[in-house]
Amino acid sequence: MNNSCESLLEIIKEIGEPEWSINATKSNINKKVFDKLQQINYKQEDYSSAIFKSLWTKEVYFPLTNNKVKSTIFSNGFNDEHPENVLFKNGQLEGNYELKDFGGHIWHDTGEAYGNVYDYYTKVSELLEDSTVPGMLASLLTGGTSVLMLNSWNHTNTLNIKNADTEGDSSLNTGCYIVHVKDKSSIIINEKIENSKDLYLNKWIYIVGYDSHLELTREVVGGNGLIDDVTIIQYPGSKLTINTYDKDPQWRYLNITAYQNTDTTINGSVLCKNSSSSHNVIVNHKGNNSTSTIKYHSAIYNDNVTDFIGSINVNKKAVGTNSSMINKNLLMDKTSKAKSIPKLSINTKEIQCTHGCTISNVDQDDIYYLETLGMSKASARRIIADGHIQI
Repeated sequence: MNNSCESLLEIIKEIGEPEWSINATKSNINKKVFDKLQQINYKQEDYSSAIFKSLWTKEVYFPLTNNKVKSTIFSNGFNDEHPENVLFKNGQLEGNYELKDFGGHIWHDTGEAYGNVYDYYTKVSELLEDSTVPGMLASLLTGGTSVLMLNSWNHTNTLNIKNADTEGDSSLNTGCYIVHVKDKSSIIINEKIENSKDLYLNKWIYIVGYDSHLELTREVVGGNGLIDDVTIIQYPGSKLTINTYDKDPQWRYLNITAYQNTDTTINGSVLCKNSSSSHNVIVNHKGNNSTSTIKYHSAIYNDNVTDFIGSINVNKKAVGTNSSMINKNLLMDKTSKAKSIPKLSINTKEIQCTHGCTISNVDQDDIYYLETLGMSKASARRIIADGHIQI
């Protein structure tokens, strides 16, 4: 059965909640979000992007089945010969034997039993209430629920998380994942979607514990489309660095809540050469003496469009906040387009918040200079674009 994502949403409404309660976790999520699903209004700002419309109506295949198996708890999946530490597919995380080096454990629940995952998800399910429509859809369609706990108190470790496509033809690969970095831990995570045949619809929840440090690199290489909804909670004293390297069709939504004495850095590098993209970044400061920096650079070719919506929200209790946001877009030819919307919501005094957004064309003098050095015009343009999107 072939359906667009929009049609799948209608199917969910018609079937009703019981048929989709294929595990205890999903049953709990349904109670939180089922009534909030609604028709998509493309006129709304967040959904006005051409790339979002393109991904949302892509033809996909998704099996409407009701698989019920007993809950399982495990730490290890595939063997050490696999280059990645963790694979994600349809809401399930699988880790190799080296995951124990990170103090890592995966809890996965696909049955009706009320186990560790259900209890944990009950505590964090309120994080789904502010999800976008795609985020709620991912929470409903997920093939299971996995929680990845990471403890690394003594030194910094690097964890690799990579996509695993479904078998057969191109299909919808949808899941809801939780990654919890425990207190006073230091973790580097490289999350990658590479050579994908599937269209990915993801809901990620990252929890950065007290006085912990997470460096998260998110990269899309050779994908068939990505709709990504991410919620991150920063507890007091934590430090978060996010680096994104994106190309191919995608729609990203990132919502961060930062409490007191936190440090947040977001670096975005976007290349729109063969497709358009859309990025919505929100930082909510809810504690005092916190810092955030947002830098997004994009290079756009041909008839493609890139959208950037950046929001900084400062709570009335967040005295001493220091925040800045910069978005720079480089139009590589006359038909490329960019939209940049900065938003500041300040509800207290004694803070520093700045923003700057630019949309510019390639300087022909720069191309001429590189040509005098023996480069072709195409190579010169490529070097200028690569230099621009490097953060």
